[in-house]
Amino acid sequence: MEQRILNNKNKAFTLAELLIAMLLFALLAVILVPNVTNNAEKELFSTQIKKIQNDVQQALLVMLTQNQGSLRMMCAGEGSSKCFIKEISEKLEKNVVYSNSDVTGCAGQDLTNKKNERAQACLFKERKPQFMNKQNANFIVNGKNTTFYAVNLKNGASVAAVFDPNCNKGTSSSGANITDWDISVVVDTVGIKPANICGYMEIDVNAGKVPNVVGKDIHYFWIVDQDGIMPFGEVDKFTCGEVENGKIKKMPKEVANENQQLGCTYRILQRNNIDYY
Repeated sequence: MEQRILNNKNKAFTLAELLIAMLLFALLAVILVPNVTNNAEKELFSTQIKKIQNDVQQALLVMLTQNQGSLRMMCAGEGSSKCFIKEISEKLEKNVVYSNSDVTGCAGQDLTNKKNERAQACLFKERKPQFMNKQNANFIVNGKNTTFYAVNLKNGASVAAVFDPNCNKGTSSSGANITDWDISVVVDTVGIKPANICGYMEIDVNAGKVPNVVGKDIHYFWIVDQDGIMPFGEVDKFTCGEVENGKIKKMPKEVANENQQLGCTYRILQRNNIDYY
């Protein structure tokens, strides 16, 4: 009896048992860690875009107050986008303001220098935004023939805009194609008239760092006279997935049409989370 008790006390796991246990733990990690990481990323990006959107909107409300409640004819004349970004940057905590004119000598620039105009302009220009289905976002915030202007904020985000103080790119009562900013979309007349759109804004919550994906860290907003900014998808035809009978049939990473991915920012702000990837 004493010998049997002694043997039980000395009993230990075999090497095979230890290896099996380690394998099981490894498999659990492979399954769980990506989900935890993905959820943390979603929560981070969701929180950031809400905060930055609110900050920019507050800055625009101040600008509206200073301009008799309207963005129309603000910054009229040459360099409207430059003036617009300058006005925003003066009302937010910023690191640096930059534009196309600063994109020179990029090969020798330290792109991590957040306070250097040339470095941040080079980073912005060389960045390649994609949609969630991995296709390239063929439009960029500066459009084809427009000089871009942007500001890096101390909270780590970048804000860039194309602004037209005439606010009259579309005038049809049934909606008009907004093409002058290199984005073709039909804007609904329910809630906003096309003539009230003064341009659009790009917000990158982490100023050029990966993943550089539209709907994750990169978001687009209409600049609207008398209202400030509205996310793509709120007043236009953009959606966040292929919709059938009022329900999402496919998620953005599966759809081929960029019009079905640009509305994801509105989905974040409307549903209070990112549930589409």
